[in-house]
Amino acid sequence: LFIGSICTIVSSLSHDVRTAQQGVWFVVFFGTMFCGALLTYALQYGALAQCGVTLLAIVGSVITQMIGANLMSRDLSR
Repeated sequence: LFIGSICTIVSSLSHDVRTAQQGVWFVVFFGTMFCGALLTYALQYGALAQCGVTLLAIVGSVITQMIGANLMSRDLSR
């Protein structure tokens, strides 16, 4: 959800399709690698650390959803 929200923001801020595609690819590729590394790194610290990582992802998702909603409503109101 967090990566999808970031991709929506990048896509809505882009001026053409090619820029949007490249920006979304960049976010998805490195975001997936970062999230996977973060979750596997937390394995050695137990379930509490993984819950912390999950909570961090939820907070990030809520923030990016709010930013994305504001951007989309601004874009649609023009």
